[in-house]
Amino acid sequence: MFKGAIAENYIAEELNSMDIPLIYWKSKGNAKIDFLLTTSDRIIPIEVKASKRTQSKSLNVYIQEYKPKYARIKVNSVLVWMNLLNLIRIVTRG
Repeated sequence: MFKGAIAENYIAEELNSMDIPLIYWKSKGNAKIDFLLTTSDRIIPIEVKASKRTQSKSLNVYIQEYKPKYARIKVNSVLVWMNLLNLIRIVTRG
């Protein structure tokens, strides 16, 4: 029932534990991106999905508006999230 909120909170706690600022994006409409990771040369949008359905209208709106180099990060399993968090550790340190 609340899998999305639980997954989003889990990722927020993990990012916070790595001292990564919790930044989100919201359009003038209803689009929102759960987290924006910032590095010295890029912004990476992350959309948390707890279900098997990983389509994200909000991510598509963000891509159309900002055309980021990296953007199609949509994850829906704990194992993939763990791998993503390891990648985030590497990217934000570099």
